[in-house]
Amino acid sequence: MKQLRAILAAHSAEDLGVSWTAQRMASSWYILALLFVAVAITQCNIWDFARMIKKVTRKSALSYIAYGCYCGYGGSGQPKDLTDWCCHKHDCCYDHLDQIGCHPMFKSYKFEFVNEIMCEHDEDDYCASKTCECDRETALCFKANRATYSYKYFLYMKKVMCKDPAVHCSMYTF
Repeated sequence: MKQLRAILAAHSAEDLGVSWTAQRMASSWYILALLFVAVAITQCNIWDFARMIKKVTRKSALSYIAYGCYCGYGGSGQPKDLTDWCCHKHDCCYDHLDQIGCHPMFKSYKFEFVNEIMCEHDEDDYCASKTCECDRETALCFKANRATYSYKYFLYMKKVMCKDPAVHCSMYTF
């Protein structure tokens, strides 16, 4: 690895056969991808959910971003512990909302936290209210199962380690 770094440091992109046009195209795609991600994040409830997790658990939401088989993007296999089960139920709740025409990933909502989480129910936006409730239940589940959190499941390799048959969402009622 040190040898590769030395070679890259000693030679310009042109020396390595990368044309100026290819460099510019790569830079343009990179900037475009960053803009897309920034717009997507500001239009969804990830920030709301992250704030909720922090308020309730006093842990960063990043602690749950790639935890076990279900926390973070996607999910498969058997949940690894009670914390992972919280994420499984959250995924199922979002799946349910998708099925009824809500798009929870893109629904911003308001909540208050004094001694507990209170979702502000907007009679004009059923989907935002239900999204907040899904996130609220999950944050409370994280708090209730905080003792089960294990760093061995943080940054877990889902594609490799979560090959068991998936657990169905039919066990929950929403």
